[in-house]
Amino acid sequence: MISKSKILNNILNDYSKMNNKSFLLSSIFLHSKVYELFSIYFEAKIIEPNHTNLLAIIELCKNSKFLHIKEKDIDHYISLTRFQKGRDKVFCDWCSICNGLIELILFKLLQFCDNKNFNFDKFNNFEIPNHLWNSTKYLKCIPFGVVKRNEKSIEVDKNQYKIYKNLLSEIKITKEQMDICLKKIIHLLEWKNCIMILEKRWCPFKYILNLDFNRKYYFYDSNNMEELKKAQNILIKKGQIDCNECVKVLNKEKEIVNKEKSIFEEYLKYIKSIYSN
Repeated sequence: MISKSKILNNILNDYSKMNNKSFLLSSIFLHSKVYELFSIYFEAKIIEPNHTNLLAIIELCKNSKFLHIKEKDIDHYISLTRFQKGRDKVFCDWCSICNGLIELILFKLLQFCDNKNFNFDKFNNFEIPNHLWNSTKYLKCIPFGVVKRNEKSIEVDKNQYKIYKNLLSEIKITKEQMDICLKKIIHLLEWKNCIMILEKRWCPFKYILNLDFNRKYYFYDSNNMEELKKAQNILIKKGQIDCNECVKVLNKEKEIVNKEKSIFEEYLKYIKSIYSN
């Protein structure tokens, strides 16, 4: 297998050489007022697949090995199939990795809490990379940014972690231990809420493959020109897609687009190798 440093360098080189032409960027810019453009720029710089973000995801994978995630689990949660080419494919593939991974880890934590062999020490040693929290804090501070506008949506509702709390209450652990576990779960849920908001702006398209999770805004197919136009109209109007205004396109044939190789293919293989070793 290619070394980690080589994989990261290849991603960064490929990303830097890409044409700046982007359906998503142009749609977001058309939605934005002039004074909002700097906010969009800083938002994009914080969340892009840069060296620090790529390493943070690798660190998260290494720290969650105790969940015994398998290659088939990853295939059921991460698919690089939403946009077919160009810079938009990079945005969408990166969104897919971040969103799919957090969904998978939260699901596996649910199973871990529902296990008679629950091990508090393993849970307690589970560290979430500081960079992920710092990024969320920075995004909240960007004026006119999509995260700042949706700050209330990022707050974790009690109903989101209720199922974890109910399972933990059936295990013989102290209140202090329960609080430690819930704090980590709430942090992960907050990060999930944050990247969902970002995904609604930077890649709100549905997957070609069916995965083990779904979201309301996985609605339009980026391969269908008519659906792409529908999505663009909503992005220009709202700056993000929640699918409150989504309308099905009927009797329209899908355009066949030549799929480019994802710049994250080796990176995804590396993530799988972390869990298999």
